[in-house]
Amino acid sequence: MLMCACVFSGFFLGSAGFARTKNLEAMMLFLSSIRREMLYRRTPLTAILSEACERAELKKLAFLPVCAELFGAGMPFSEAWRTALGEKGSAMLFNPEDIRLLCAFGDALGTTDCDGQLSLIDDYSGILDLRLKQAREDTKKYGRLCKSLGILAAAGVAVIFI
Repeated sequence: MLMCACVFSGFFLGSAGFARTKNLEAMMLFLSSIRREMLYRRTPLTAILSEACERAELKKLAFLPVCAELFGAGMPFSEAWRTALGEKGSAMLFNPEDIRLLCAFGDALGTTDCDGQLSLIDDYSGILDLRLKQAREDTKKYGRLCKSLGILAAAGVAVIFI
C-alpha cells in the first residue's frame, strides 16, 4: 500500500502542472472573450460572466460561477472576484502568484472607460501568456521528474521491506 501511495503521489504531482496549464489556457480564453464582448458589443460585466459560465471550454474555471453569483447578489465586482478566487483558486491548482495576479486584474476591471479596460485586458493577457509558457515548460520538466521520483520512492520502499 505504501508503494502505491508513493507512485500515486508522484503521478498526482506530475499531473498538477498539466492541470494548472489547462486552467491558465482557459483563463486566456476568458480574457479574450471579455475583450471581444467589450470591444464589439459593449456587453456589461454581469452578462459577460453569465455567458462565460455557460461556455463548455470555460467550465474549468470553477471560480467564475461563484463570482457571477456573488456579483449578481450585489457584491462589488472586485470583491466578488477576489472572494471567488480565494475559495476556488487553490482547488484549480493556481499557484499563489497566479491568484495574486488574477486578483489584481479583478480589482482593476470595470474601473475605467472601455479603452482603459481593453488596455488592461491586453496587459494581463500578455502577462498570463508568459506565465502559461513557463507553466508548460515546468510541466514538461518537472512532470516527468515527479513521476520518476514516485516510482523510485516505491522501489525504495520495496527494497526496505524486502
